Amino acid sequence: MRTAGARRCPPRGVSTYPVAVSGLLEYWYVFAAVSVVVFASGVVRRRKRRAGLGAYAHGKGWRYVEDDPSLVTRFQGPPFGRGGSRRARNVMVGSHEGRHVVAFDYSYTTSTGSGSSHSTSSHYWSILAMHVGHPMPRLEVTPLGLVSGLVDRLVNTDQRVGSEEFNRAFRVGADSPRFAADVLTPAMEAVALRQPEIGWRFDGDSLVSVRKGHQSVDEIEAKLAHLDAILDNVPEVVWREIRGGR
Repeated sequence: MRTAGARRCPPRGVSTYPVAVSGLLEYWYVFAAVSVVVFASGVVRRRKRRAGLGAYAHGKGWRYVEDDPSLVTRFQGPPFGRGGSRRARNVMVGSHEGRHVVAFDYSYTTSTGSGSSHSTSSHYWSILAMHVGHPMPRLEVTPLGLVSGLVDRLVNTDQRVGSEEFNRAFRVGADSPRFAADVLTPAMEAVALRQPEIGWRFDGDSLVSVRKGHQSVDEIEAKLAHLDAILDNVPEVVWREIRGGR
């Protein structure tokens, strides 16, 4: 017989949590499940992409490696040298039309704020470099859409050369105005304007193309043809001077 004031026990299987807490737990379970699915999908996509790039490299007789730390410091211009946690991944090395080529995904991180407001952002770039064979003076031809996000320029080094159409499409940075004028002939401008979304620069002994995002097979093929055409259209007088008159 139950005495007055005795505590009534809830039936078995009935939660004693408040409804709000129970609903919060259900929300957390759903969120956790969705996060797991999204993470797993990302892993599958990355693996599929790596497999596709590896197959592409194999088909061209190139070497593929997932990571190459030496490339992090191989080039000097932006986006290299920025941020932290720098990585060079999905690296493909080989030759194209007798020229040594390396293509890879480059990434780094930047941080803002501190304490509870601290956040970290990742930045991804697609890189393709073609070996020139000789150190070249600095010359950058950058699509205007990339200027604010990519190019760090020195004072008084931007050049206006050639046609108005070319100057509307690109910004040119060079340490030597004469070298820029000698390279950017009307024939070279025509080549650049055929692919106005592709920027390029001489970086040491390489011709380098940089784009935001991750590399793709179609992009690599387009850049290979484009960089080939650029090197083919460097005037012979420039090559003779670079080679010391030989």
